[in-house]
Amino acid sequence: MLKRIRKIRILSSALTASLCGALILGLGCAKRKKDLPIGPDRYANTYVTMQAKSSVQIADAEPQSCHLQDTPDGPAADGLCLTPTNLELWASELTLLGNNRLAAVSHLLGNGNGLSNTGYLDGAAFDLASAATLKGQDNLYSVYSLKPDWETLKIDIVYLRLSFSVKGESWEMLIPYGNQPLEKQAWVESCFTPATRELIHLRANPLSGLKLQRGDYLFCKPAAGATCAFSEFQWFDKTTKTLSSKRPDSPRSFDYLRANSNASCLSPESDSAAASVSMGSVPLFVAINKPLPKFYADLSHGDASQANQGGKIPAGVSRDDWQAQLDAKRPNDPHLIYFIQKGESVESGSQLNLKLAFELTNYLYLDKVSSLDSASIEDILAGITTKDIFFRELTPVGRDFLPFLRVDVIPSVSTAPLSEVYRRPEAGTKATPAPKS
Repeated sequence: MLKRIRKIRILSSALTASLCGALILGLGCAKRKKDLPIGPDRYANTYVTMQAKSSVQIADAEPQSCHLQDTPDGPAADGLCLTPTNLELWASELTLLGNNRLAAVSHLLGNGNGLSNTGYLDGAAFDLASAATLKGQDNLYSVYSLKPDWETLKIDIVYLRLSFSVKGESWEMLIPYGNQPLEKQAWVESCFTPATRELIHLRANPLSGLKLQRGDYLFCKPAAGATCAFSEFQWFDKTTKTLSSKRPDSPRSFDYLRANSNASCLSPESDSAAASVSMGSVPLFVAINKPLPKFYADLSHGDASQANQGGKIPAGVSRDDWQAQLDAKRPNDPHLIYFIQKGESVESGSQLNLKLAFELTNYLYLDKVSSLDSASIEDILAGITTKDIFFRELTPVGRDFLPFLRVDVIPSVSTAPLSEVYRRPEAGTKATPAPKS
């Protein structure tokens, strides 16, 4: 059985990830021989692919009876569960949490705090049906000495969008995890310098133009063979049990998210510095399936490298190629070398490919719906949610529970040319295409 995600550990992990991912690289991270140079994750070379496991690609999946309970003495519920036909989410940050969450923390995306040093959200919309790939900026070098067993994937979400089919009808559900539009939030105005604020206004809002509030439930019935535009989603009015194009006085909402999401920031001293920002959202925790090989990273060369300390040439790069890099006055800072350890065997390379395959079977829960035969579509829209959200609302404040979503993490390494190793991730809201093999 998975270990509990203790609140104090989650908070400490998030803090450590933020510190390890920002400019203060030595605080709270794994022990290392010397302080690392500023920003080695600039030259990380990790490609993250998020997709659904093939077993969940089920059209018209039928609801099944299910019992929700994480521990024998925990809260419980009985009802109907449904497999979504698709899930899309905007991930502003992906973080790995290891078996020692106070030290074994590494971000894969988002610089550890969800914002780049130029002030806009990193990340992209991941549609699990299309297996989108994003080049991230990880700091796996910080766990070289720990070589942790990764247990949990923490996802900071801007929005969650699920598709489902029930009673012969296809529907989409949208839940924003951050208030929209972001530029209207006071903390943005008070946190950033004018130049940085302008970038936030332009780039940080993937649901641009929509006046949504954190935790709203919105629904749309797409045309056959199509998907809904964000502007087509409507609020669900709890009083009238109808959909509304304007936010009603009593909208259905994720109340725990609304009550426990306080955005905060530490303003940067200049436009070139990174702000330490918390979007204040409730992250999604995903249990990592076992077995999983250990994977970690080291710096390619230099005084802070573990395996090539003091080296003048990156491990795995020929002297001629490196001299050509220097002659062209291209970057020569340490980049990351990745390792995958399977027993006594260790593979290494300058590119890490991580496939995240999510198991979504029966991930949706139909609250207060005991039978589809007697339930109307309005009853279903009034009660459908994810297991995580339902349990978060059901569980008393201060009590933690096991993740209901699970993922296979499949790592592989390869050797990339120096031009790719030193290519920065594309900033903003588009996923960076993976290089052609």
